[in-house]
Amino acid sequence: APQLRALSAQYADLATRESAGALSGMRGEGDVVATLRSTSNLFANAATTIEGVATAGDELYSEYQKYSDKGRKIQSELLGTEVTDGPKVRQLLLAFGSNLSEVNRVLTRMRGTSAREFVKTMNANLGQLALTPQDGSSPEQKSAIARLTPAVKGAQKVVSQITSGDGLADEAGQVFATMEPAEAIWVYAGIVGFAWGAGIALDLIPFIFAFCSLLIAKESREEAEAEAEAPAIEERRPRRVS
Repeated sequence: APQLRALSAQYADLATRESAGALSGMRGEGDVVATLRSTSNLFANAATTIEGVATAGDELYSEYQKYSDKGRKIQSELLGTEVTDGPKVRQLLLAFGSNLSEVNRVLTRMRGTSAREFVKTMNANLGQLALTPQDGSSPEQKSAIARLTPAVKGAQKVVSQITSGDGLADEAGQVFATMEPAEAIWVYAGIVGFAWGAGIALDLIPFIFAFCSLLIAKESREEAEAEAEAPAIEERRPRRVS
């Protein structure tokens, strides 16, 4: 928008100078002045449109941030809830899904509130812009138009640079949807490998504890049996007679 405002001011200044005869030597509002003023208005209107879209975009982004923060809060509360607390888990999942719908609504409005197509169309039209002499143009007017050609090419270059960035690329119509926990585990398994490892370790702890308990019990039983057999062996051992 500031660049377009600068172009508008440049063409308005050229129109004012030409109305005083600075370029053609002819005073008054002729074809050259009218074309310069209309081009100035084109840039000014484009800047106004972009500024209006930017204001609406800022408001929508603030709304998006609000719902994003709310979603993170629900997620944090969900992570701190015991899996066995079914009613609360379902309540939090319902709240998360409802909040996600609001996020999608804001994103849809963001895509609909854009100056992208307007700027692209303006750039295409500006590429065809040329100050061409009319049938009744005087030699002075034709000379003035020739002197204005560099200014036209400069404006075309500026707008082309504005529209050539990635910021005007087509957006994907992506929306977010909740996912069942079981499905999420498989989809994001590669990202949360450490969580898989920790979960498997936690699942194996009871088995390892039971296995160690069995080993300890077996060893204790064998020691008890060995101690019980020791006196019987001593009794069966023959005594030496002197």
